[in-house]
Amino acid sequence: MGKVVNKRKYIVDGVSRRRKDILGILPLVLFRPEDIDLISGSPDMRRKFLDRLMIQVDRAYEHGLSTYEQALRRRNKILDAVKAGATSRYSLTFWDGLLIKHGQMIQDKRRELVEYINSLFEKSELFKDLKIIYDVSVISESRLAQYADAEVAVGYTLVGPHKDDLIIKEGTRNLSIYGSRGEQRMAVLAMKMGEIYYLEEKGKKKATLLLDDIFSELDEEHKKEVLRVMAGRQVIVTTADEADLSLFKKTKIIKLN
Repeated sequence: MGKVVNKRKYIVDGVSRRRKDILGILPLVLFRPEDIDLISGSPDMRRKFLDRLMIQVDRAYEHGLSTYEQALRRRNKILDAVKAGATSRYSLTFWDGLLIKHGQMIQDKRRELVEYINSLFEKSELFKDLKIIYDVSVISESRLAQYADAEVAVGYTLVGPHKDDLIIKEGTRNLSIYGSRGEQRMAVLAMKMGEIYYLEEKGKKKATLLLDDIFSELDEEHKKEVLRVMAGRQVIVTTADEADLSLFKKTKIIKLN
């Protein structure tokens, strides 16, 4: 007998809801030490940063992303079948159109988000030297045609939003390659600030901040920036150092042994 897996449920005011119907009801921004992977980790981490932010405020994006991912899985299966000689390239026509339509929408909205965050950096004395470069893997009829033979050879789709990346620079330096851990941490903090302001501007609600043991990773200047952003927002903090509690004026403390 197979293992029984409990299905996740979403309940609002006692009423069961679908996951997509609750997105954005409670805007959340999570700060945690492992967020440094936004800079030093894989491109998938940076794509997820964009996607998780966008789906909280844009239903069209959530639908388009879901449709794109389903179409991509189907197209990859067909490419594998073409490679094996089990079907022809004509089987790709419908899925090509679906990928192009939704892929271009995803990339347009990602580009808009990156431009918004960069505009915040430009206005900030603390982060003015930072810039996010959107390294876009353009999807179009001509690009799919360009990579047609290569895609059949490998059996999967080589262009599109699933290949996008972000390059985070300070001045001319790529921080994922040349940044110190402190500089990478600072860049993550800046991106999270952009996340907060974008959520609140588009969603018309104050975000709730979840801070998971981050103060030990920040210098005094950046601690002050976090405290400034916390003002007027609901914040939940975890820390292993009681000295961190002195940073807050009004707190409800729950100790876990």
